[in-house]
Amino acid sequence: MVLSNELITDIADKLEAGLKCYLNTVTQEVVSFPDKNHVVGGGPDEWEEEIQTVEKNPKIYREINSMNFSESYILMQEFVNIVEDKNMKSRLAQAIQGPKPFSNFKMQIARSGALREIWFSFKSDKVIEWVRSQLVTSGNK
Repeated sequence: MVLSNELITDIADKLEAGLKCYLNTVTQEVVSFPDKNHVVGGGPDEWEEEIQTVEKNPKIYREINSMNFSESYILMQEFVNIVEDKNMKSRLAQAIQGPKPFSNFKMQIARSGALREIWFSFKSDKVIEWVRSQLVTSGNK
């Protein structure tokens, strides 16, 4: 399945925002909404039309999954490996090896100055790759 870079980036952005994404395999339109179990504010009624669209047409909608905790952890490890500043590299490595690795990593990144933007760019690129890999896989099914 060949999708535009803009559409793939849009899906990646929605996944990073915590939305569930479903691709209409016929029209290549994306339907997204918060997970029913994790809705914050507004409630699921706000998203009922989108939810019903997907639930009524399961054969044409393909869910694009977000990274799970394990995959997200590997992403943080990959980033630590490319950090050149030895002090920051050490702090990030220590953050992900202890308890609450995601919170501690996020805190270290927030305090890192310019490295913060590098992290967000790195993460965005990897999520786009993640989405692309799922679409390639889905094209083979």
